[in-house]
Amino acid sequence: MAQSGFDRRRVNGPTESFQPNFDDDLEDASLYKGWKLGQTRRKRRAEDIRPICAMNISSAHARHSTKVTQTVLKQGLVNQANGSAYIETERTKVACAVYGPRQSKSSAYHEVGKLSVEVKFTPFSSIVRRVPIRDAEDRSIAALVQQALTPSVRLDLLPKSVIDISITIIECDGIESCVAAATVAASTSLAKAGIEMFGLVVSCAAVGSTLVVL
Repeated sequence: MAQSGFDRRRVNGPTESFQPNFDDDLEDASLYKGWKLGQTRRKRRAEDIRPICAMNISSAHARHSTKVTQTVLKQGLVNQANGSAYIETERTKVACAVYGPRQSKSSAYHEVGKLSVEVKFTPFSSIVRRVPIRDAEDRSIAALVQQALTPSVRLDLLPKSVIDISITIIECDGIESCVAAATVAASTSLAKAGIEMFGLVVSCAAVGSTLVVL
């Protein structure tokens, strides 16, 4: 029998809570003696701490146009999705999840499947706080990612099917870098989901007189 006052749409907290007990022996109070707001902790260097969406890029993080950024790519981070991946390149962080393939809700019959790409920005992804609504940037990035991924997926084997690709941009360092990172993360997620492909899609953003996505 279902509980009358139980809300299934939310994660309900515990009925009672307790105040946590802190052990002073676990932390050395001398390290934080005289600490002021804005200073680094535990004798860390200032260049070791990189705030998200820093207004001014310090010389420690500045790079030459010919230098290749370090990239971190992990897969299988979202358990609920058929395939997922997370990619981080300098000041660009993107998470991607793939759901499907599922049957299309459209009544019309399609001989080949479709890719449905959705892009969302977190409110703290840029310097100026973003409004949590879809805008032109979301749709343009989704269209570019879909255009890059469609030739690599065997959609002819999935008639009347739709593959949902959900991309979340955690930190944005430019639209071009987001498109490149989202494309790599989405292609990795499709491979993790077991969807048959011709091959993985590789994308990068090159710095020159103009910023070009390859």
